[in-house]
Amino acid sequence: MLLVAAASSAAAASAECGGAACGDLPFATYGHEVAGGLNNMIMNVAQLLHGVCSGGTKATHVLVLPPLNVGKNFFKKYKAPYNNESIPFSDLFDLDHFRRHVLPCRVTDRLPDGVETSRVEHVRVAQVNVRWYPKYGAIMPLVYGALQPGRLVRQPLAAALSSVVAVAGPRWSAVRSALV
Repeated sequence: MLLVAAASSAAAASAECGGAACGDLPFATYGHEVAGGLNNMIMNVAQLLHGVCSGGTKATHVLVLPPLNVGKNFFKKYKAPYNNESIPFSDLFDLDHFRRHVLPCRVTDRLPDGVETSRVEHVRVAQVNVRWYPKYGAIMPLVYGALQPGRLVRQPLAAALSSVVAVAGPRWSAVRSALV
């Protein structure tokens, strides 16, 4: 579901949207957290961005990035209990980097204070499957190119990469293949 709310001019002007004020653009917020595997969550964010930014070419709304469900489970310690909490997009990914790299699209991590919520439109998000890619796939390079590690994962990821480089050298690569 996509919720669209018109923002008051003062609140919109103060919100951060890719290094610029949001102006008079309405805000779009997904009514739920996105869930599933990490790639599916990214694909859902890409679909939301596509819908509020004319396929990545012109901002029609400011996307309020949804929280990510199960994100903490990707980084839990071995045998630690499953954590079904959602986390803000900005904990997993660098929001400022994302904002700069999805321009002209506009994104923020929260609705500014004073946003009018009386005008709300519910729109369904398409299920990610083989029919999804022809419509939304073109925006995926923009979204993947805009992702950088955020606050929650920056240090553990750097440590993991350092240990791989120590064992495999600086020119290592990872290959994923199907198990037969």
